[in-house]
Amino acid sequence: MLVSLVAFYSYSNGQSPTIVGNVTDSTTGEMLTNATVQLMRVKDSVIIRKIISQRNGFVLSRVPAGDYQLLLSYIGYCDTTIFIKLDEKDTLINLGIVHMRNSSGNMMEVVVRSVIPPVIIRNDTIIYNTEAFKTKPNATVAELLKQLPGMEVDREGNVSFQGERVQKIYVDGKEFFLNDPKLATQNLLADMIQKVEAFNDKSQRAKLTGIRDNNPGKAINLRLKADKKKGWLGTLEAGYASEDRYGIKATANHFNGDEFIMATINSNNGGNVQNGSPELLGNKQNNSSLNYRNNFSKKLELTANYAFNNSSSRYEVNSNRETFFTDSSFLQDKQSSNSSGNKDHGFNTSLNYTIDSFNLVNLSASLGLRHGENNGTDNAITDIKRNLVLNHLNNAFTNNQNSSDNKDGSLNISYSHVFRKKGRYLGVSMSSSVNANTGQGKLHSLTRFYNVDGIQTDSLERNQRSNSDAGAKNTGIGINYTEPIGKNQVIDVSWSISNGSGNADRYTYNYNGLTGKYDEADSLASNAFKSTNASQQFSIGYNYFNNKLQYQLGFSLSKSSQQNTIEVGVGEDITQKALNLFPRASFMYTISKQKNLQVSYNGSTNQPSITQLQPVPDYSNPLLVHLGNPGLKQEFSNNLSVNYNYFSPTTVRSFQWAGSLQNTANRIVNATITDARGVQEQRFVNVPGNYTAGTNINFGLPLGKNQQSGAFNSSTRANYVQDVNLVNGEENIKRSWILSQSIGINYHKADKIYAGLQAGINWNRSSYSIQTLKATNFLSQRYSCNLSVEIFQGFFISSDLNLSFTNSQGALAGRNAKAWNATAMKRLFQNKAELKFSVFDILNSNNSFNQNTGDNYIETTEQEVMKRVFILSFMYRFTRVGS
Repeated sequence: MLVSLVAFYSYSNGQSPTIVGNVTDSTTGEMLTNATVQLMRVKDSVIIRKIISQRNGFVLSRVPAGDYQLLLSYIGYCDTTIFIKLDEKDTLINLGIVHMRNSSGNMMEVVVRSVIPPVIIRNDTIIYNTEAFKTKPNATVAELLKQLPGMEVDREGNVSFQGERVQKIYVDGKEFFLNDPKLATQNLLADMIQKVEAFNDKSQRAKLTGIRDNNPGKAINLRLKADKKKGWLGTLEAGYASEDRYGIKATANHFNGDEFIMATINSNNGGNVQNGSPELLGNKQNNSSLNYRNNFSKKLELTANYAFNNSSSRYEVNSNRETFFTDSSFLQDKQSSNSSGNKDHGFNTSLNYTIDSFNLVNLSASLGLRHGENNGTDNAITDIKRNLVLNHLNNAFTNNQNSSDNKDGSLNISYSHVFRKKGRYLGVSMSSSVNANTGQGKLHSLTRFYNVDGIQTDSLERNQRSNSDAGAKNTGIGINYTEPIGKNQVIDVSWSISNGSGNADRYTYNYNGLTGKYDEADSLASNAFKSTNASQQFSIGYNYFNNKLQYQLGFSLSKSSQQNTIEVGVGEDITQKALNLFPRASFMYTISKQKNLQVSYNGSTNQPSITQLQPVPDYSNPLLVHLGNPGLKQEFSNNLSVNYNYFSPTTVRSFQWAGSLQNTANRIVNATITDARGVQEQRFVNVPGNYTAGTNINFGLPLGKNQQSGAFNSSTRANYVQDVNLVNGEENIKRSWILSQSIGINYHKADKIYAGLQAGINWNRSSYSIQTLKATNFLSQRYSCNLSVEIFQGFFISSDLNLSFTNSQGALAGRNAKAWNATAMKRLFQNKAELKFSVFDILNSNNSFNQNTGDNYIETTEQEVMKRVFILSFMYRFTRVGS
């Protein structure tokens, strides 16, 4: 990697565009050095630049905007002419590989070409011309993004750019997908997209004042082709699989200028059957969504979406846990089965009204309705290991049944005013949210306890019913003002106030054998709890920015109070007040159009949740009882981060490095007390001494000289974590080193062959101060490869193999897994349809196995998954688009 980094080609230029490229033999691909490159202005045929190409290609810098002909000549090759149009906003035009054809004796032949630059940098935006990146017929936007340098799409469809998750996707500059960017990448076709623009997203204040955000997040804008902005686009998919599995999906998209409508319907009983990705045996899902956006006028813009989900799942899990203490360890083997069902309705909307060029109003609202059912059964056996001797300690049977109804809503209104004086800005925002949850629970557990001779000494049975009623309300007002105080200097001032309240009432009743009813109140497990809080925050900061440098210095002063009241039950009312100072500083330096460096520091607080505050024991696991603590204080974190980004359109190489350090005071952790019978009680407490340090390096480059044939990506992560918790009143310091390395290679050729290879290694070492001899070393490896080949016109075969290896750890076993899948697919009806036959898990050896570490334990879990499945599916795309 170091050699590649040193070999990076970088440069910087002024505001005028730069043209770069490489000259090669069209037959052999050999780099042609000493080729003559001339740039001629079209309007007067004047040659304004003339250079000789080198091994690294050619660079024509500081070229004024206009229309040009690029003339390339080389002895023994046909002269080549390329037409180029430069915009004033362009900063770099990458022509990629320019192939010159051998003249074969005809020295007078001239080849005239129109070359599409694969990548252009325009200000802070990287623009990909999709015509330069080949995709299969009917490929989705997600398949297109996988081929773009600097872009990654994981197996769940999440998109990352330069190592950072993309949070928003726009269509023609308009925000459309409020909740799920994957709706755009998985349902729009690559053929519809003319350009993909990747950039740092901006807040409303940043757009209006020019003051950059510290952590803006990544965004993508999809520019539609001119002839794809009006019409219909949709898919119909159906699949049937062995094990009596099915999947049906339909999508429809309507475009008409600024009006955009998307609708989806999906029904299956085994995951994504129609695309060969089945899931658990017991999964069922019926969901639908409707998304709408429109500009009703130049001033009024509406975006809205509605989603419905009706799903159920069933799964079984086997887990093994080793828990460490000073003089002994617990070894627990547990089998769990769970079935659940959920019905969700969600609605979101955003309305923008531009009063005039100085005033903007935004209104956003959301509403959610959810109903859930859950039934879980656990059988756990625990042994104690002391002085190499193993004795049976306890076993427990537990059945939990719960149902809940949840309602939540939010309303946010913001007003922005830009003054005539550049940099002067006023923003006012108001927010309100409400949440209400009611639930009913049934618990039946039987726990048996044993002595060292294996004889039962005691038992504990719980047969209870409970009712819960919880809710929360929050309101807030914020004001933000910026004032320029000189050239490139701005003062920002903000003030906010918020008030919130929440209640959590829980009433538990034991079964009464005399009456045959659940009418015996459990005072320990019943409680009516209320919490109110209020806070005010004042912030002031100094900002300096120019084309290359921006830094910010400031602080926030926060005053907060919290009142925790126990209206029913045991405990004392607690009132807390806090005064906090939050310093903040950031430094952003644009080294060149391809490189930037950012350093930032800020402080933040985290309030304990009402679940962490309510002092009611949770007996859903009779061997691990959780208890809230109304005396909890808020956490305070110090965060330092450093980020360096490099992306070169000339070599299509990228490099990102990020480092971070976080320290948390009064962190909320578990304090665990274990009695002689093996029952653990965990109570939330505040402790100092917790911090995390980490670094992340991402590196990408194209394969070979042809920048559009594939790419190599590498990601390296290293973290050190120190967690402090309490075990039987003793401080336990857990120190963890976490290292991971992953690489990925994708290759595609002439729309016929697509191949990929991924590999990842993760190592986790943890030590515990309460038992220094119990240091753990986890090592897991994952490898996968995939290949798709077009055998003849419209007939494809594809296959993928996934391998995972996990080592054993202490008394816990490791596990290896392999899953081999294959598909044969034929395109029909002029590439509008696909008939597909797939085999999932050919070797019938798929499994789901994981290892993890906790406060003072290590654990492995293995979940039931679907084995070998045969799938037949059909997909049809319908389109009717026009200009």
